[in-house]
Amino acid sequence: MIPPELHILHIEDSDLDAELVRFTLENGGIPCDICWVDNFPAFVEELETNRYDLILADFSLPDCDGYKTLAVAQEKAPQTPFVLVTGAIGEELAIDSIKAGVTDYVLKSNLVRLKTAVPRAIEEARASWEKRQALADLQLSEERFELAVKGSGAGLWDWSDVNEEQMWWSPRIYELFGLDDGELPPTRSQFYTLLHPDDVAEAKAAIRRHLLERVPYDVQYRLYNKQGKLIWLRSRGKAIWDANGQATRMAGYLQDITGRKKAQEERRKLDEKYRAIIKSARDAIVMIDAAGLVTLWNPAAERMLGFSPDEILGRVLHETIMRPADQQKICLCKYLQGARKNEAAVELTVADKNGQQVPVELTASAVFQDEQWYGIGILRDISERKQAEQRQRDLEQQLRQTQKMEAIGTLAGGIAHDFNNILASILGYAAMLEKQLSVGSRQHRDLLEVLNAADRAKLLVRQILTFSRQGGQEKCPVQVGLIVKEALKLLRASLPSTIEIEQSIAPIDEVVLGDATQIHQVMMNLCTNAYHAMPKGGVLRVSLQKTDLGAANFWQLPAGPYLELQVCDTGTGIEAAILERIFDPYFTTKDAETGTGLGLSMVRGIIDGLQGKISVAGRLGEGTTFTILLPCRLFVEEEIEDIMEVTEVWGNEHILLVDDEMSLVVVGKEYLEDFGYRVTIQTGSSAALRQVQAEPGRFDLVITDLTMPHMTGIELARELKKVAPELPVILCSGLQMSLDSEGVAGTGIRQVLLKTEMFDRLPTLLRMIFTQGGDD
Repeated sequence: MIPPELHILHIEDSDLDAELVRFTLENGGIPCDICWVDNFPAFVEELETNRYDLILADFSLPDCDGYKTLAVAQEKAPQTPFVLVTGAIGEELAIDSIKAGVTDYVLKSNLVRLKTAVPRAIEEARASWEKRQALADLQLSEERFELAVKGSGAGLWDWSDVNEEQMWWSPRIYELFGLDDGELPPTRSQFYTLLHPDDVAEAKAAIRRHLLERVPYDVQYRLYNKQGKLIWLRSRGKAIWDANGQATRMAGYLQDITGRKKAQEERRKLDEKYRAIIKSARDAIVMIDAAGLVTLWNPAAERMLGFSPDEILGRVLHETIMRPADQQKICLCKYLQGARKNEAAVELTVADKNGQQVPVELTASAVFQDEQWYGIGILRDISERKQAEQRQRDLEQQLRQTQKMEAIGTLAGGIAHDFNNILASILGYAAMLEKQLSVGSRQHRDLLEVLNAADRAKLLVRQILTFSRQGGQEKCPVQVGLIVKEALKLLRASLPSTIEIEQSIAPIDEVVLGDATQIHQVMMNLCTNAYHAMPKGGVLRVSLQKTDLGAANFWQLPAGPYLELQVCDTGTGIEAAILERIFDPYFTTKDAETGTGLGLSMVRGIIDGLQGKISVAGRLGEGTTFTILLPCRLFVEEEIEDIMEVTEVWGNEHILLVDDEMSLVVVGKEYLEDFGYRVTIQTGSSAALRQVQAEPGRFDLVITDLTMPHMTGIELARELKKVAPELPVILCSGLQMSLDSEGVAGTGIRQVLLKTEMFDRLPTLLRMIFTQGGDD
């Protein structure tokens, strides 16, 4: 097809000939735009700067010939047709120019031939270009196909006549079979002999289905190559059918898929391993899709939460097992839509099938599979850990409470000690003054009131000492069951009929080493508190039973047998904030006229003194339960020594009185001298020791305070025993102690007196020691 207007480059040294060429073309109906140049350099420049549809050239030019212009044209514009327009030209020259690449030639004597030569040259050039382009495209396509086949590792096969045995195999197929190229004839029967025997039938059936039923041919089979290696091959192909529907030809390819098969097998084994791990895992493993629907639910999840896979799969996870308050806290859908950071752990509470709350630790991660994100959650039941943490917190709280009570007890003991010294002075002077007043006189009556007030102060100090666990008294076997029953009898008479008493006192042979009065005091205190907690009536339950504690127990008590005493009420209960302070001294929720705030503190002091433990449990509006554990042992009958009745209180022995309080030694000296004794006083233990060391036989008895600077009363007694082994010592203390107290044994101390009781018991005690010449 000729363009609407031809762009022609014409090189001609004659302007007349150039004009004739233009005229001939235009007159011949060929529209054109002719660029005329008359020299070789101009010709070259035009070829380098512009594109033309046709080149017309004279053969003989002053600065070049036709061959030279043709060579430049083939270099600069190889696709452009080249026509010689020249004068006379020999036949040999014409043939040579055509061979050199000239499209055509026209003699100047026959320019009219341009009207046919130019269109033919244009058409031939176009056809030649298209042919060359087609050949280039074909070559490129073949190269691409060859690269693709080589890159895929596939071998080509062609079955040109499906009714014949003969086939064509590419070299790659021979390579797959482990054969040299052309080593075996490429026939259908030969191919079947190479296959694994178990796969031959399926290979033949696949061919038949494709040829007869046009089922797509895509089959996999095994074969042992020449080297004996088992390989997997995939064969795909397609047949050609004639107008009658009969298959005539079939071609396809073979591809080695051994590596893929191995990877699939490894993936299968890995999947089986993962399924086994998921199935046997102790933790619940759950998978959800991007919509929050459950897609995986392992047996541990079923055991933990009660939902079977049929009940949970396909349901929204967080709406099924999570409380509304937790749904926003750990919504895995939002987790998947966010940054998808792996191993995000959080503690939360989930609900099982029955609605029971289960504390769990969730470790979540996200995986991308099948073109979408999935969330995998591992739920670990942390109920035991939470209980252990709660026990730890309880133990820490118990330790803090114990440390606090010990600190308060130490402070209370110090206060009681100083208060006892003051009371001892008051009682001493009051006792001496009482002897000087007439019975019945106003002064005597006033003094009795002073003594009554002092007695109440003594009771208060005793309560403080009991609380501070510094009130060590003589311990004896006590049958707690009898004391509990006796206390309940007394309470029944004083409690209103609106309060019902339920008791469960087991018959117990074991006894507790303690003080019966203190245990009775514990019962009365706890039961009275229970009564006050039930102003509108209720039930008071008291139980006593034996229990055995192991080495590791919540109470942190030594292993062994214990008596467990419980006092429960159905009253108003106790606020959680008050539970921590209930045993604090002077803390009370009662009115000022109802209680002092020392009751439960004293109870705790008594129980601690008996090497036991007490705990309280209760909630506001749900009543209160006090539980007491006391170490026990089997009852053994013991001989009880009769105490000699002493009626004589006067004496004349020489007594050394030692106390760092001057007021006490002064009143003590006067008090004892009123009973006929000779008394020497010392306000320092070191000075008293030096005095005895100087005259070991001067004194008949030493009365010493416990707490003194530089040397305690016990240390003084121990040093005195070295100097005068037979010298009796009476220890006076602001703290309740006994001869069994730590450090007392082996010191020569014959008796231990509370300072507030000194002036009541001292005269009788002195005569008993001097008369018996030994221990009380």
